[in-house]
This record gives sequence, structure tokens and C-alpha cells, in this order.
Amino acid sequence: MFLTLGNLEALGQISEFGHPAFREKALEEMEWGNRYFHHMITDEGRVYEDVGGGANRTINYEDAWWNENH
Repeated sequence: MFLTLGNLEALGQISEFGHPAFREKALEEMEWGNRYFHHMITDEGRVYEDVGGGANRTINYEDAWWNENH
């Protein structure tokens, strides 16, 4: 989420104050991102931080931060 917050804020600004031709597309992009994020949440309520998702049990947790589920 750290790397996406600035982009999300920019999309919010575009959807509120941007050129009308871009407002709907900005909202669509935020909706897509919201759906994508919610699909990263497990039934236990943990969030996958990596694109591939899932625990990498063969690697030390500190070394496999981006592969672990938090």
C-alpha cells in the first residue's frame, strides 16, 4: 500500500477536480484497485502483500517480507 497511496490520492484529485474526460476513468481505476485489494484478503482477514500471494514457508520471515501474508 505504501507505494500506491500517492497514486490513489492523485486519482482522487483527478476524479474531483480533473478534466471531465478523465474523471470517470479515474473513478473506474479506483474501483478496480479496490476490488483487486479486497481479493488479496484471506478468509482469516490477512492481506497478501505480493502479487503472487501466499506464504513462503521455506524462507526466513525477515528475508521473505514481500512473500509473506500479514
